Amino acid sequence: MTSKNSKMMNIINYRLRITLADSRVLTGQMLAFDKHMNLVLADCEEFRKVKSKGKVPEGQPEQEEKRMLGLVILRGETIVSMSIDGPPPPSTEDKSSRASQLMTGPGVGRVSDITIPYIIIRRTVINNNFL
Repeated sequence: MTSKNSKMMNIINYRLRITLADSRVLTGQMLAFDKHMNLVLADCEEFRKVKSKGKVPEGQPEQEEKRMLGLVILRGETIVSMSIDGPPPPSTEDKSSRASQLMTGPGVGRVSDITIPYIIIRRTVINNNFL
C-alpha cells in the first residue's frame, strides 16, 4: 500500500480542484505540500456560489462568481476534498537539453582517458626519485 505522502508526490504540478469547508472551490496547479496538507497552488482561481438578495424563482440556479487569485498558500485544515482537474502542463524545454541535464552529475559513468593519470604518475616517481 502506498503512503499518502507518495500519492501527493505523484500529483505535484497537476491541476487540482479543491473544495473548501465554506463550499468555495479552488482550481490551480499544485506546487508543494507539507505534513499538515497545506498546499501551494499556482494560477489559482476561486469559484463561489452567490445567492441573490431579492426573491429568486425556484427554477433559477445560483450565480457562480469566478475570481483569479494567482499564487496561493492554502491551509490544509480547510480542505474538504481534492480531485485532479488536469495533467501537468507540457514541458517548454527541448527534449535534447533535458537529456543533457539528466546525464550530468556524480553518478554518471564516463569513459576517461587513461594516459593522463599514467603520465602524471610516471613523471612524479621513477625509482624513488622525483623528477
